Amino acid sequence: INPLRKAKSSDFYDMEMLAVPLAYADAVVSQDKWMRDIVCERGTFLKRNSCKFVSSLNEFKLYLESL
Repeated sequence: INPLRKAKSSDFYDMEMLAVPLAYADAVVSQDKWMRDIVCERGTFLKRNSCKFVSSLNEFKLYLESL
Protein backbone atom coordinates (compact mmCIF):
# COMPACT_ATOMS: atom_id res chain seq x y z
CA ILE A 1 0.00 0.00 0.00
CA ASN A 2 1.46 3.26 -1.08
CA PRO A 3 0.12 6.30 0.82
CA LEU A 4 1.41 8.51 -2.00
CA ARG A 5 -0.57 6.54 -4.61
CA LYS A 6 -2.54 8.79 -6.90
CA ALA A 7 -6.22 8.00 -7.16
CA LYS A 8 -7.52 6.42 -10.34
CA SER A 9 -10.82 7.40 -11.93
CA SER A 10 -12.33 4.03 -10.95
CA ASP A 11 -11.47 4.63 -7.28
CA PHE A 12 -14.24 7.20 -7.05
CA TYR A 13 -16.84 4.58 -7.97
CA ASP A 14 -15.36 2.06 -5.53
CA MET A 15 -15.70 4.55 -2.68
CA GLU A 16 -19.22 5.54 -3.68
CA MET A 17 -20.34 1.92 -3.80
CA LEU A 18 -18.59 0.99 -0.54
CA ALA A 19 -20.38 3.69 1.44
CA VAL A 20 -23.71 1.86 1.18
CA PRO A 21 -22.74 -1.47 2.78
CA LEU A 22 -20.64 0.30 5.42
CA ALA A 23 -23.75 2.16 6.51
CA TYR A 24 -26.14 -0.81 6.60
CA ALA A 25 -24.15 -4.05 6.91
CA ASP A 26 -22.66 -5.85 9.87
CA ALA A 27 -19.65 -6.86 7.75
CA VAL A 28 -18.10 -5.96 4.41
CA VAL A 29 -15.79 -8.36 2.57
CA SER A 30 -13.13 -7.05 0.21
CA GLN A 31 -9.66 -8.26 -0.70
CA ASP A 32 -8.73 -4.84 -2.07
CA LYS A 33 -5.82 -3.58 0.05
CA TRP A 34 -6.35 0.04 -0.95
CA MET A 35 -9.98 -0.07 0.19
CA ARG A 36 -8.96 -1.74 3.45
CA ASP A 37 -6.42 1.02 4.08
CA ILE A 38 -8.98 3.74 3.47
CA VAL A 39 -11.70 2.11 5.55
CA CYS A 40 -9.63 0.69 8.41
CA GLU A 41 -6.69 3.06 8.73
CA ARG A 42 -7.74 6.43 7.38
CA GLY A 43 -11.51 6.54 7.82
CA THR A 44 -13.96 6.35 10.70
CA PHE A 45 -16.65 4.43 8.79
CA LEU A 46 -16.29 1.22 10.81
CA LYS A 47 -16.38 2.91 14.21
CA ARG A 48 -19.39 5.05 13.36
CA ASN A 49 -21.43 2.22 11.91
CA SER A 50 -20.28 -0.81 13.94
CA CYS A 51 -19.32 -2.59 10.74
CA LYS A 52 -16.55 -5.18 10.45
CA PHE A 53 -14.17 -5.17 7.48
CA VAL A 54 -13.23 -8.69 6.39
CA SER A 55 -10.29 -9.01 4.02
CA SER A 56 -10.04 -12.72 3.22
CA LEU A 57 -12.27 -15.68 2.59
CA ASN A 58 -10.83 -17.49 5.60
CA GLU A 59 -11.54 -14.50 7.82
CA PHE A 60 -15.06 -14.35 6.37
CA LYS A 61 -15.59 -18.02 7.16
CA LEU A 62 -14.50 -17.45 10.75
CA TYR A 63 -16.80 -14.43 10.99
CA LEU A 64 -19.77 -16.47 9.77
CA GLU A 65 -19.00 -19.29 12.18
CA SER A 66 -18.95 -16.81 15.06
CA LEU A 67 -22.52 -15.68 14.39
